[in-house]
Amino acid sequence: MPLTEREAREAYSILAELECLGLAQSGRLIRADVVKLKQANKAFWAARKKPLDAIAADNALHILFVERSANDLLVRLVRNLHRIVLRYEYLYMSDTPLIAESVAQHDAIIAAIAAGNLGAAAEALRDNYLSGMQAVIGMIRQ
Repeated sequence: MPLTEREAREAYSILAELECLGLAQSGRLIRADVVKLKQANKAFWAARKKPLDAIAADNALHILFVERSANDLLVRLVRNLHRIVLRYEYLYMSDTPLIAESVAQHDAIIAAIAAGNLGAAAEALRDNYLSGMQAVIGMIRQ
């Protein structure tokens, strides 16, 4: 099945909203995970030369944003969507400069969480997904 702009737009925009919902539902509990989030982001950067490893590390980081929500269905939906975007993520993770940009975006999300500003964290998380979506769409169009 070919990669399509439509599927990328649909999947990434849904993922962005679901993860932001999970972050909001997590409330202040997510602040307890700041160290784990930083470690996961470092693992993501360390895996940058191997796309499948980078995808796994990125997914491990992103699932932390929703796990504290205590919403099991939401966590399962996010995990399922991660599987759906796997082919798109492989394309994205084949570009090391994009990974560097994503790591910096993750740092901003984590900093907002550490500061207790979940609104800013959600906005940065949404931006992370939507900029990734735009990058993938640009690659599909080439």
